[in-house]
Amino acid sequence: MANHHRFVQPAPLTAGDVVGICAPAGRVGSEAALRQAALRLEAWGLRVRLGSNVLAVHHQMAGTDKQRAADLQELLSAPDVRAILFARGGYGCARLLPAVDFSPLAKCPKWLAGYSDTTALHMALYRLGVASLHAAMPAKFADEQSVASLRSALFGEDISLPFAGSALNVQGEATGRLVGGNLSVSYSLQAT
Repeated sequence: MANHHRFVQPAPLTAGDVVGICAPAGRVGSEAALRQAALRLEAWGLRVRLGSNVLAVHHQMAGTDKQRAADLQELLSAPDVRAILFARGGYGCARLLPAVDFSPLAKCPKWLAGYSDTTALHMALYRLGVASLHAAMPAKFADEQSVASLRSALFGEDISLPFAGSALNVQGEATGRLVGGNLSVSYSLQAT
């Protein structure tokens, strides 16, 4: 059960902060796309640290379970890393859950960002009571609006997404926690 009494939001990033990139699921596929994403992050004033195995390949995954877990653990445990971006989704994150110790985030919360299969990691953070970002990933930094939203979220800026209204909308206000992710991954984690 999630910690509903205390929910920690990591501090916004500032210029000079270190952002790690690891691939906990599918293999990256395009080293060039990863390098372009790193250049984009550096243009934001961030320093980029790639996981040792980010470009590893083991069948359809970015290395063995052990390699992927080691990369994630190294970035989770590094006190100077302020955010971790997941290179891409795919398959394999749920396989890492028993091998990764998320407790360093309780002492030093940091942003973790990704979507698709990385929903398994978002759910682990939710249980821990640490906010995370269901957001654009470096191997797919193609959609400018998504990348701009990621930047705004990481730097603590306001985010607003315009959308068309509907006759079925009801005016009002609500508060609560927004929990998102890939529905099939969330469903598969029911018993974990």
